[in-house]
Amino acid sequence: MVSLHLLWIALSLLSLGLYGVVRLWPEGGTARTFSQHVADHKAGVFYYIFLFTLVLPIFAAFFFFWFIPTYHPPILFGIFIFIGLLAQYLCTFIPETGTKRSGLHRSLAFISALGLLLALFTTLFGGIFSTIDKTFIIVGLLAMAALLCMLVVTRANHPKVLYIQTGYFVAFFASITLVAYV
Repeated sequence: MVSLHLLWIALSLLSLGLYGVVRLWPEGGTARTFSQHVADHKAGVFYYIFLFTLVLPIFAAFFFFWFIPTYHPPILFGIFIFIGLLAQYLCTFIPETGTKRSGLHRSLAFISALGLLLALFTTLFGGIFSTIDKTFIIVGLLAMAALLCMLVVTRANHPKVLYIQTGYFVAFFASITLVAYV
């Protein structure tokens, strides 16, 4: 039986894995995204691919076999989650090394981020969500929109881009976690 525990398993593995990224490949500090931290190292790229190969199916199982059947969000929720997860996975295979491929990586990263934002947005228009759930969702959406705007305006060249990237995903998963538990 698929359960809510999958969310915690995936979040724990992802958090530990991303912590490993910045510890093992610290060059650039907070001025580099997680992908940029590993891009210059073959071992780092393989690590990153392995990490997302491990966690994205767990997230998919959580969303498609627990969250969606439990809350019945609009069908667009599932479509946007799928797009977000797929684009994120494709990103891992295209390191952001400053070459022409970096543009493709950034485009896929934007599609992934936008997919999560739009998925969360769709929950406001259907499903079994209480007023408090929708409050958590709106707060998450506002945070995600503000952070995404910062990335777009700075072309992801902000000196604290790692914090912005982290904050974006924390806002998304905090909203989902609060909805699931409250």
